[in-house]
Amino acid sequence: MSIYYQFSNVLNKKQIKTLNKVILNNVYKKGDAEKAATTVDGRSLKNVDVSVVHWMKVKKYLEEPYQIALYYINHIYGYDTFEMNDFRHINLNVYSADNKSNYGYHMDHSQLNENNDLKGTILINVSEDTYKGGEFYYWFNGQEIKIPFLDIPGNMIYLKPHIFHKVTPVTSGTRKTISIFVSGPKWK
Repeated sequence: MSIYYQFSNVLNKKQIKTLNKVILNNVYKKGDAEKAATTVDGRSLKNVDVSVVHWMKVKKYLEEPYQIALYYINHIYGYDTFEMNDFRHINLNVYSADNKSNYGYHMDHSQLNENNDLKGTILINVSEDTYKGGEFYYWFNGQEIKIPFLDIPGNMIYLKPHIFHKVTPVTSGTRKTISIFVSGPKWK
């Protein structure tokens, strides 16, 4: 079974433009630096501008891609998940060449004090402009593996939980992705 699944063209250019505008007009808060992955000595691995938006503000634009990924999460992998409540959030991650935005190797997970576990991450490229760098890699069985598929605006991947992954520095332009964290009951 694959570490990730990829889905082509879940959003077109017009949908991406509209979605980015809706997100920027409905930012609930900026991303929490305290919740970002860190090195062993406490340095942040995250150099990304994150805008957090409630699901209710974007669900009409993202419901179909979400349901496509959810089918694989529930039926292919067999993971139990919670319904995407209106007050859950999604992240818009903006990686800019101005500060060589990147995110070092990290693993997405639920907070230790939460009564749920992460069942995976859905990532959608919503870039409107051309960019260089910002490649997505994951680490598996001692190998670094690039997913060039996620470099294409409108494409989406579902990444299984507990997989180390990173985004290399953006060297020109701006890369934008949406992160949807899918949670469910504690692992048993």
